[in-house]
Amino acid sequence: MRYIRRDQERLVTLTSMMLQVLFALAESERHGYGIWQDIVARTQGTMRLGPGMLYTSIKRAVDSGLVEICGERPDLALGHEPRLYYRLTNTGRGIAYVELHRLQQCGASQEKKYCVQCATGALPQCILSGA
Repeated sequence: MRYIRRDQERLVTLTSMMLQVLFALAESERHGYGIWQDIVARTQGTMRLGPGMLYTSIKRAVDSGLVEICGERPDLALGHEPRLYYRLTNTGRGIAYVELHRLQQCGASQEKKYCVQCATGALPQCILSGA
């Protein structure tokens, strides 16, 4: 399963924040606060981020075609006003996988630094499955 061309692979290098946004959306659609919660949980609080950094990364991901806005709906669990929800595009999933593979080749210490496991298991399966 390929979402990006081989000649595009060499162009892929994401900031750690952008990669975390893609990982947060690998399992399901989320609103901005849900993305933030996932990043904090997955990195065990080691990645500190404010709303400006988070929403700038989300906007860049949307502008780059890695993430798309999938609608506005209320978060019934929180009882809030409608929130924008985002989802990973096929291109975003492919680029996240390529970047994860690159980090894994850099060594186990780099992998642990950036790629803590997601709730459903090891990240490569999560990224590939389209969960």
